[in-house]
Amino acid sequence: MCYKGKWTCEERKCPSTCTILGRNTIVTFDKLTYTLEPVACAYTLVQTKARNNILKVSLEFTSCMKPFLSIFNCSVSLRIDIQDITAKITQHGLYINGDYNPKLNYMGKIISIMKASSLFYVIDGPDFNIMYNPGEEIYMKFQSSFRKKVQGLCGNFDSNINNEFVGLNGLSLHKTKFTQEFLASSCFADQREDIEIEPCSVYVDNLVTAKQYCSYLQESPVFLQCRDTVAIKPYYDLCMRDICASEVFSSKGFCTAMQSYTKECADNKIIVDWRSNRTLNNLCEGMQCEEGCIFGCRCPNGTLLDNRRNCVAIDKCTCFNKFEQKHYKAGEVIHRRQLDCTCIRGKWKCVPTLEEVICPRNQIWITNATGCQETCSTLSKPEECMVFENEFEGCRCPKYLVLSPNGTCVPPEDCPCQYGDTWMIARSKLKIGCSDLHLTTAMLEHHLYSNKLNPGLILSTCWASGEPHHSTFDGIHYSFHGNCEYVMSESTDGTFSITTKNVKCGYPAVTCTKDIIVHIFGNTINFVQGNTPTINGQEISDRGFTSAGISIKKTDFFFSLFTSIGLTVQWDLGTRVYIHLTEKWMGKVQGLCGNFDQDSTNDFISRSNSFEHVASAFAHSWRLYDCPLIPQDKPEYTMHPCDFFPSRRHWAMESCAPIKYGGTFALCRNNLPDNVVEMYYDDCIYDACGELAESLARWTKCLRPYHFENTGSRPITEVKQSRAYADIERVPPGAALPFDAPGPYKNHILPTADPKVPLVTNRSHMFECACDCECLCTAIANFARRCSGSGIVVKWRNNNRCAVMCEEPKVYRECGPANPRTCKDLWIAHEENSTYCTEGCHCPLGQVED
Repeated sequence: MCYKGKWTCEERKCPSTCTILGRNTIVTFDKLTYTLEPVACAYTLVQTKARNNILKVSLEFTSCMKPFLSIFNCSVSLRIDIQDITAKITQHGLYINGDYNPKLNYMGKIISIMKASSLFYVIDGPDFNIMYNPGEEIYMKFQSSFRKKVQGLCGNFDSNINNEFVGLNGLSLHKTKFTQEFLASSCFADQREDIEIEPCSVYVDNLVTAKQYCSYLQESPVFLQCRDTVAIKPYYDLCMRDICASEVFSSKGFCTAMQSYTKECADNKIIVDWRSNRTLNNLCEGMQCEEGCIFGCRCPNGTLLDNRRNCVAIDKCTCFNKFEQKHYKAGEVIHRRQLDCTCIRGKWKCVPTLEEVICPRNQIWITNATGCQETCSTLSKPEECMVFENEFEGCRCPKYLVLSPNGTCVPPEDCPCQYGDTWMIARSKLKIGCSDLHLTTAMLEHHLYSNKLNPGLILSTCWASGEPHHSTFDGIHYSFHGNCEYVMSESTDGTFSITTKNVKCGYPAVTCTKDIIVHIFGNTINFVQGNTPTINGQEISDRGFTSAGISIKKTDFFFSLFTSIGLTVQWDLGTRVYIHLTEKWMGKVQGLCGNFDQDSTNDFISRSNSFEHVASAFAHSWRLYDCPLIPQDKPEYTMHPCDFFPSRRHWAMESCAPIKYGGTFALCRNNLPDNVVEMYYDDCIYDACGELAESLARWTKCLRPYHFENTGSRPITEVKQSRAYADIERVPPGAALPFDAPGPYKNHILPTADPKVPLVTNRSHMFECACDCECLCTAIANFARRCSGSGIVVKWRNNNRCAVMCEEPKVYRECGPANPRTCKDLWIAHEENSTYCTEGCHCPLGQVED
C-alpha cells in the first residue's frame, strides 16, 4: 500500500525458483548463480533433508553432442522421485517407474506430468512445479513449505546467499567438494576440476563469434524496456559460455539465453516481442514450432561410434568400467573381483587372477557384499547407502564400522571431521568468525557466540572497495556506476548516518568511493582521500581523537572510528571502507548496505520501500542529491574495462592470479565457497583494467621524480637498463600515446610540456610503474581481509607485489588488532574485537604506542 509517498508492505512467505540454464549454469533458490562442470553422472538438484527422501529431483549428464565439444558433458534426463513414483523425462520421452509412456502425459494421485508445448514438460506436485525443456532449461518453483527443508545443487532455500555451498557436514565448502557431495551414490567418478574454467578463456577462436551474437542481448532495442527490471549480464555471460564451448557454431547458446531472459521479463510483467526483430527471429526460429526430421551422419559399415564420438574399427572399441565411471582403451587390463579383465572389441574378457590379496589396515576381505561401504564422509548424507544389483567382493570394514579417511575402520562416533583439506579428530572445536563449531559424529554443529562483557558483539560487515564494488551486510555483492553522493548505511531511528561520495576515477564509466561522511551524536566526521580527516571541521591528528561515545584511531593502513553503540567504520585512506555492526542493529538499518536482516533476497529495497531488481536503480534511489540516473545500458557502462583496454587484460589476469590460482591463497580458497573467490578475482580484474585512464593522468607524476632525481643528466639509454622503465623514449610535448583504446582515450594527449620526461610507449612494460598498482593492491588486500575473517591469515605481500615498509620499531602484521591500545587509553576499559583484524604496521607484541 502506498502511504505518504512510501510503500507499506505486508510480509508474506513467498515461493522461490531454482533454475538450470544452458549446459551448466545454475541459479539457486536464494539467487546465487554459479557454473558446474559435470561428470557423466547424475546430480541431486533438490531433495528433502529427511533421510527417507520424500522428494528428490536429479539431473543426469553424459558426453555432449554437437554443437558442444565432446570433452564437455550435457544434461540428458530429469528424474523425479516422490514416494513410490519415479518419473524420468529424456529427449526421447517420458518413463514412469521404468515404463515408457507414449502419451507423454501422466496423471497420478501425487504428481501430474504434461507435455505442455513443443519445448516444455510441466510437472505439478504438492507445493512444487517444474518446467523442463530437455537439455536446455529447468525451472523448479517450490513453495515456502519447503523453506530450510531441502538441500542439493539448488541450495537450502533459507534466503541466505552466503551459505549455498554448505556441505552435509555443516561447513562451507569449495564448489568442487560441494557438488561432489550431491553426485549419485552409484557414481564413483570425482568431480571434474581439469576444465573448471571459463570456455571463452580457453577456446579463444570462438570468442569473436560469441561476442557478435551475444551482444544482441545488450544492444538490441527489443530488450530495452526490460533492462531496468531484469539485469542482462547473467544472461549475456550464459550466452558467451555456451557459444565458446561449441565445436561448431550454433545459435542454441544464444537462443537459450534469450529465451531465459524473456521468460524472466514476462515473470515481471514485461512482454518482450523478440519475434518482431528479423535477425532474432531467423536465429531462433526453431523456438516457434515443432522441428521435423533432419538428415544426419552415421559411421561407415564396419565401424562404430566410440566414447569420444569418433568412428573406429570394432577391434578399437573402448570398454566402460561402471564402478570407476571410466572408459578404457582396447587391450587395457583392469583387476576386479579377483579377476584380470581385458578390453577386447568393446567388451571385458575376464580370467581368474593369481595374485594374493592383502587388505589394508584393519579391513577384511568380503566375497558377497551387496551394499556400498559406509565412510566418515557419507555418514552425513541423507540418502541410504546404495545396494548393488550384483554381489561383489573386495576389502571392506567389518560390520558396524565405517571407513575413515586414512583407510582405517572406526566406529561412527570416532570419525574425524573435514575442514578444508584438513581432517580434525573427533570432539574437536573450531572458532570461525562468530561461530563455534563442535565436532560430533563427523558433523560440525554451529553455535553462535557472544562476548560475555558485550552480548551484542556478533558482527556483520558491509564494504565498498575499488571502482564500483559493494557487499551488503547480508552478503549480496554488486557493482554500479554512479557519480553522486549516496547513503551507504543509516539507522532507521536517526542515530547515525554514513554517506559516500563517488567520483569518476577511470575509463569513462568507472567511479570510485572517495569521500566518507559519518553523522553520529551530533558530530560530522569527514574522511576524504588526499586530505586530513576532520571532525566538525577540525583536523584529526595522527594521534587520533576521543570524545563521549566515539574514538578515532589511525594506523598506517586505516583510520578507524569506534563507537559505544556497536558501530565501527574503517577507511583505508583510499577507496575502501568497511562498516561493522553488531546484532543490535539487525533490521534497523537501510541504504546501499541493505537492511541487515539475515535475508539476502531483499537487500535491494529502495528509499521508497519498493524492491528493485537492478543494482543501479536500487543505488540511485539512495542518492543524497538530485544527481542524474546513470544510463547503465550504454556501451561504456556495459563494456568491461579490459574490453576498452585489451592490451591491459593479460597484465591484469597475471597480477590478480594469486587470488584464484597458485599456492599463496590456496588454504584460504579451500575454505571459501568458490563463488566468493570468483567474486574477488573478478573485482580485481575489473579494477586493474579500469584504473588505466586514471593512471594516464598520473603518469608524469610517476616518472618525473625518477627521471630528475635518479637519472640526472645520464643518457636515456642508461635508463633503459632498468626493467621498470624498459623501452622508454623521449616524447615531444603534446605527443599522443599509441593506444588501441576507443572513445576519448584513443590517441590520448598526455598533459606534459616537458620534453625531458621519459614516457613508456611499450604497453607490455607500461604497467610496471608503482603508481599504477593502487587499485590492484587494494583488490588483493580486500580478498586477504576476507581470508583473515575466516581465520586464515595469508602472507601475500612481498618485494615484488604490493610491498610495505614500516618505520622502526613498528613491524608489519597481516592480522593486527583492529583497536590497538595506546598510552592515551590504557586506563580506559578496553574491549578488543576478535572477529576481525587489520593489516598494517603495528607495535611489537607487548608494547603500545605512546
